[in-house]
Amino acid sequence: MAKQISWTNQAKADRISILDFYRRRNKSTSYSKKLNRIFIHEIEIISQHPEIGKRSNSTNVRVKISGNYYLIYMIEGDTIYILRIWDTRQNPIKLNKNWRPK
Repeated sequence: MAKQISWTNQAKADRISILDFYRRRNKSTSYSKKLNRIFIHEIEIISQHPEIGKRSNSTNVRVKISGNYYLIYMIEGDTIYILRIWDTRQNPIKLNKNWRPK
C-alpha cells in the first residue's frame, strides 16, 4: 500500500479539462461530479493495490482502465504519481509518453 499519492500538473489539467467538458456540454455539474467520484475511487484502489494496473513499456508506469479512461501512474518507492487521465476516445498520437513526474 502506497503512503502518498501525488498528482502531476498534467494529470490535474487532464481531470479539470475532462470535468469542464462535461459541465459545459451538459450544462450541469451532476455528471462531472459523478465522474470525479469515479476517478477518486479508482485512485483509492490504486493506492491500496499499486500493482493492479497493466504494465506499460515504460519502467514503473502502469495503466488502470476505468471505462473510457486510462489512469496512467508511476510507482516510485512509497509514492504513486498520477501522470495522466487519458480519454481513450482521443487520437492516441496526442498522448505524450514522457512519463517523468514534474
